[in-house]
Amino acid sequence: MNSLTTLVAILLTILAFAMIAGLLKCLSDRRKRGAVVFDAGSNPAGRRQLGVGAVCLFLGLGGALGLTREFEFFSLSLAACGFFGVLAALMNWNGRLCICEHGVWLYSDLIAWRRITGHRWDHDDPASLTLQVRRLRGGQADTVDLPPIKLAEKNRPRFEELLNELLSTD
Repeated sequence: MNSLTTLVAILLTILAFAMIAGLLKCLSDRRKRGAVVFDAGSNPAGRRQLGVGAVCLFLGLGGALGLTREFEFFSLSLAACGFFGVLAALMNWNGRLCICEHGVWLYSDLIAWRRITGHRWDHDDPASLTLQVRRLRGGQADTVDLPPIKLAEKNRPRFEELLNELLSTD
């Protein structure tokens, strides 16, 4: 096996481990989120996630079918990356936007109430919400905007009401 193949196999292995860590965090956050207070719908990028999952599936199958003595590490890395990529894509495809007991569930990630410092609606797109969250950077806390969240127009009033209520009590 040449050095380029080895390097790619190592990078694929690191990517597979990163996907495992992401999946474990998602499962942990799902347990921590508490009861769902309001479900605002599914992930608008769900179809793209299925496409990503299909690509990962083919890569994983290619790696699994290509298990040969010469490229065993590479094929195994490709198969693992494909397998965990499919799981990650399915979890994101099936993700929901919810207001929960302990924060906002953003498709596959929990944003705890203590981290949310504010929110605003886009003037040009009334269904687009931006959450401002607190993060630690270099030991100091600062506030950053998350990418806008697309929300069905019909869900905006209830989502905003609950968000304001829960943010004011925390």
